Amino acid sequence: IKEGVIAVDADSRITVVNHEAKRLFKQSGPMENLLLSHASQYWPVRLYLQQVLETGIARRDEEINFNGSILLTNTVPVMVKGNIIGAIATFRDKTEVSQLMQRLTGMVHYADALRAQSHEFMNKLHVILGLLHMKYYQQLEDYIVKTSNNYQAEIGSLLRKVKSPIIAGFLLGKINRARDLGITLSISDDSLLPDTDNEQVTTTLITVLG
Repeated sequence: IKEGVIAVDADSRITVVNHEAKRLFKQSGPMENLLLSHASQYWPVRLYLQQVLETGIARRDEEINFNGSILLTNTVPVMVKGNIIGAIATFRDKTEVSQLMQRLTGMVHYADALRAQSHEFMNKLHVILGLLHMKYYQQLEDYIVKTSNNYQAEIGSLLRKVKSPIIAGFLLGKINRARDLGITLSISDDSLLPDTDNEQVTTTLITVLG
């Protein structure tokens, strides 16, 4: 099974440990050295095997950090006729899930930026449509020229500093959002961010910037 499993008896001695548990905890000793050994000698205290044995209260869906990996753990007592005869801890590596959630968070930030850009674009279209209906052609031309110049100045400046189109689009959305809130958000002149084909790097940058 994908979960690591450790079982202990009433004296907190390990009676079962599966291969996934040994892999996750990077145990190098042979199976014989682990069986019938006190759990705390080999396994993190935060599995709470001893505590669950003493209290009979299960601990569910808790996270521990071990050797750089995030493990999602569940530790429950084993009951026979009302008596606690042991405890079982199951756990699985949550690192990949956490990385996926981080990428998802980055995409959420990016989607928010796209929504902000779309909102501003629709506002400009409404202004243009209104001026057109009222036949204010000179004002319409002035508005389009001004909007275009502002856009080119802002986009051109940003793209000279930030080579990644995704990051540049994200930052533009944040700049527009800040403007809506009456906040000035500027990118310093000495900024420089090269483009990358590494999706994970881009996603992490979006998460940090967001």
